Amino acid sequence: SLLAEALTRQARVDSKTKLVGTAPVKQWSRSAWGYLVQAGVMLTSRVEVAGRWNELRTIGNTDPDLATFVHKSGREVGGGINVYLNGHAMKLQADYSARFGPADVDPWQAVRLQLDASF
Repeated sequence: SLLAEALTRQARVDSKTKLVGTAPVKQWSRSAWGYLVQAGVMLTSRVEVAGRWNELRTIGNTDPDLATFVHKSGREVGGGINVYLNGHAMKLQADYSARFGPADVDPWQAVRLQLDASF
């Protein structure tokens, strides 16, 4: 299997400032683009492995909080295995993923194990 997606969001202006009471409040746009690619293959009639990569990048002068998030964790890599015990009605799924940015930032990592049972 192969899955690929792309996204983009670009505001016309970087930010707007409005008065809330008597105080000016700045609301930033959240302009960014990104993509993901995921591929999987059945090793046997019951076992599937998959890998995934995605990336997010900011566009222009956008929300500083979004820019910080993207800088620290705008890329993600992952892999997983599915064991189909009774087709999609009962399967065991395990995966690992890591979100990261530059080399000086520790990645966020997750390992999941799930039993999916449908009745």
